[in-house]
Amino acid sequence: MPAKGGNAQPEWSSARNKLFLIFGLLGLGLIFALAYILGQTSQDKTQRNLEEKLVLVRQKVATCQQQRETLRQKNQRVAANTKSAAYKLQKENDELAEENNQLMEDNESLREEKTVLEETIAELRDELDMKEVINDDE
Repeated sequence: MPAKGGNAQPEWSSARNKLFLIFGLLGLGLIFALAYILGQTSQDKTQRNLEEKLVLVRQKVATCQQQRETLRQKNQRVAANTKSAAYKLQKENDELAEENNQLMEDNESLREEKTVLEETIAELRDELDMKEVINDDE
């Protein structure tokens, strides 16, 4: 038995070492598997957060584009209204300038008529004075 005992102990020690090795490898594998799962979970959360942020950014971009389009249309309306108002004011100004020119021509014509009438009155007064002188002489 001592021969078996001598052989048995190294076999038992060898089996124990093999078990330690197997359980050690299994434990190490389990640790790596857990680390991988935790890493994937963490990546999934990070990816979800990034995707949510991406959705929010896309919504903000869409909102900005809508606001930009609204402002562009408003600016076009304002420009069109301004152009229309400027055209109307220019037209009104031209009409008033034409009316002013016509009034100036009428005024000049009236001055000329006034001058002619004053000359006619002066001539008529002279004639009247002469008739009075003639009548006084008679």
